[in-house]
Amino acid sequence: MSIAQTFDELIAPLPDDWTDLEFDLRIFDETRYVDAAIVLVTCNAQPHSKRDWHWHVVVAHRFGHGASVPAVQLALRLLDDSGIDAGEAAVSGRLRAPSGAYRLESTAPGMLDKLALRPAQHRSPGPGEVEVQVLAAGVNFRDVMKALGTARATGLPAFVSQQVYLSLQERSAEYEIVPSAIDQGLGLLIWSPLAGGLLSGKYRRGAPAPAGSRHAGEWSEPPIYDEDKLYDTIEVLVEVADHRGVSAAQVALAWVLARPGVTSTIVGARTEEQLADNLAAATLELTADEHARLEAVSRPPLLYPFWHHRNAAGDRLSAADLSLISAHTGD
Repeated sequence: MSIAQTFDELIAPLPDDWTDLEFDLRIFDETRYVDAAIVLVTCNAQPHSKRDWHWHVVVAHRFGHGASVPAVQLALRLLDDSGIDAGEAAVSGRLRAPSGAYRLESTAPGMLDKLALRPAQHRSPGPGEVEVQVLAAGVNFRDVMKALGTARATGLPAFVSQQVYLSLQERSAEYEIVPSAIDQGLGLLIWSPLAGGLLSGKYRRGAPAPAGSRHAGEWSEPPIYDEDKLYDTIEVLVEVADHRGVSAAQVALAWVLARPGVTSTIVGARTEEQLADNLAAATLELTADEHARLEAVSRPPLLYPFWHHRNAAGDRLSAADLSLISAHTGD
C-alpha cells in the first residue's frame, strides 16, 4: 500500500472534531533522505533527527496548527511517485480532538498499513489505590502543553496545577502561562506574590533597603528591569493600603488572589505577625477603582500577537484570551 493511501485510510475514520495530528515519518533508506526532504518541506515537515532519518509532520484540521490535509496528501503522493514506498517508512504519532485524545499505534513496526487508532483511556484508581495529581513548578507553558498532550494520549496522570511567579512587580506570566492554564483547566499556585518583599511597603523610592532584608544583599530574584515602574507601583500600592487601613502586603496579596485563573498563593512570612497580616488578605476585597489604579500602574505592554488578536478578533476572544487582553481594550 502506498504512503498516500495509508494516510487517507488513517484520517478517514477520525472523529469529526479532530484538530491536530502529529506523526513521525522515518526514512529507513538513508540514501533517499535528501529525496524525501525535497518533498516533505512542501508541507512544512520538520527534520526531527538526521541520526534516525525521520521527519516530524503536523497535520491541521479546521482550526488546528499545521499543514492542511490536502498539502500532506500531495506531499505523500509525491513521495510515492519518487519510489519511496511503505516498506521504507514507519510512522507513529498522536492525535488531538476535543472529544478525546488518541495515540497512533503500529501493530507491525515499519508497516504503515498496520496502523491502528487507539483511544487513550484514563484508568480510575482501584481499591487501595490513590489517584496521582501532578503539579508543574517553574515549567514554561510549551512544556506543560506537551506534557498534557502526552498524558492524555497515553492515559498517564496529567498536570492539575502550575506553580508560577506572578505579582504586581512582574506580570509576564499573563502573556501565555495564565491563559493556557485557564484554557486547559489548570490551577495556578502563585509563589512570591510580594516579589521577595519588594511589595511589602518596606522598600521606597530613594531610600536604602531595610537592614537585614534580602534585597539589601546579593538577592537577585525577582529581577528588576524597570526600577521607576516598580516604585510607581509601590506608591499606588501604599496609597491604596493607607486608604483601606491595611498593609501594602495585604493589598498586593488580595490583588493576586483576584487575578483570573489564580487558585491560591504561597506566602513566605518569617514572623507570626507577618503570617497573620498575610492571611488577612484572604478576606480583603479591592474595589473596582482600586483594581483599576493597580492595573494602570503595573500593566505590561500588549506584545505581538496579542495586540493583533485584540484588533482582528476582538469580538470572538475566549475567556483565556480576555484574561490578558481585556485590560487593553481601550489602548
